[in-house]
Amino acid sequence: MIIKTLTSILILLIVSNNISLLTDYLKIAGVLPRKVGKYLVATSMSIGLILEGSKMSTFVRAFNLNEEIIYITLIILILIFLLGNIAKLPTSATLSTVGVLIGVSLFYNMRLRYSALYNLGTIWILSPIISIAVSYFVYRILQARVQSLTINKIISTIATILLGYTFGVNTLGFLSSIGISTDYIQLILNVISIYLGSLFLSAKLGEEIGRSFHSYTVKTYTSISLSTALVLEIASNISIPVPLTALIVLSLLGPIAAKKTRLVNMKIFKKVILFWILTPVIAFLLTYSLLLIIHPLFFFSRG
Repeated sequence: MIIKTLTSILILLIVSNNISLLTDYLKIAGVLPRKVGKYLVATSMSIGLILEGSKMSTFVRAFNLNEEIIYITLIILILIFLLGNIAKLPTSATLSTVGVLIGVSLFYNMRLRYSALYNLGTIWILSPIISIAVSYFVYRILQARVQSLTINKIISTIATILLGYTFGVNTLGFLSSIGISTDYIQLILNVISIYLGSLFLSAKLGEEIGRSFHSYTVKTYTSISLSTALVLEIASNISIPVPLTALIVLSLLGPIAAKKTRLVNMKIFKKVILFWILTPVIAFLLTYSLLLIIHPLFFFSRG
C-alpha cells in the first residue's frame, strides 16, 4: 500500500505541475472557462491512464526494479518534484524520471537492457521532427480550410482533450508503471490524484511557457496540440516515454515555418532545448549523489 500511496502522490505533483500548460490557453482564447477546461483535461487524463496507461510498463520493466528499489525511486522522484514546486521551476516528469531510473539502476547494479535506452534516444530525436512536420501541415490545412472561429474553437477543444488523453497514457502511465503492479486500487488513487492536482493543487509552474501561447491564434495552438498528441500516442504504442513540455514548444516550429513569421519567444525556445538535454543528466547525478548519502542508512543491497 505504501508504493501505491507514493505513486499517487507523485502523480498529484506531476499533474499540478502540468495542468496550467494544458488548460490556460482555452481560457485566454475564450474557448472554455478555466475550471471547465481543468475538469475536461483531468477527465481525459484519467481515461487515457485507465485505458492505455499499462502500455508504458514495458519500458519500466527494462530496469528490472525490485520492491526495495521501487520505494527509493519513488521517494527520490517525489523529493525532486517537491523541490521543483517550492522553487517554482518547471520540472519534466519524463526527463527527470528517466534520469532517476538510470541512476538508481546503475547504483544498485541492476541488470539494465540498454536496447531500451537506445530506442528511447532514437524516439527522442525523431519525435520533435515528426511533431514539427505534423504541426506544419495541420496549420496549413486549418489556415486554408477552416475560417469559422466557432469551428476553430471546437477543434481546439478536441485537440486539448486528445492531448490530455495521451498525456495520461504516456506520462502518467509511465509513472504509474514504476509501482509493482497497477490494480484497481492504484487506478482509483491515481484518478483521485489527477483531479486533486488539476482542480485544487494546480501549481503555476508552467505559466512562463503557457504565457507564450497567449498571443498565438487558435489555429497555432490547435496544430501543436494535435501534433504533440499524435507523437505521444505513437510513442505510447511502443512504450517510450516522451517529454510533453519540450515537445509542445519544439512543435511551434511547424506554424513558424507555415506562416513564415516569428511566433515564439526565442529565449523560452532556447531554454527548452537546454532543458531537454540537461534535465535527465542532472536527475541522474542528483540521484546517484543522494544514494551515496542515504544508502548506508537504508542498507539496500547493491546487487
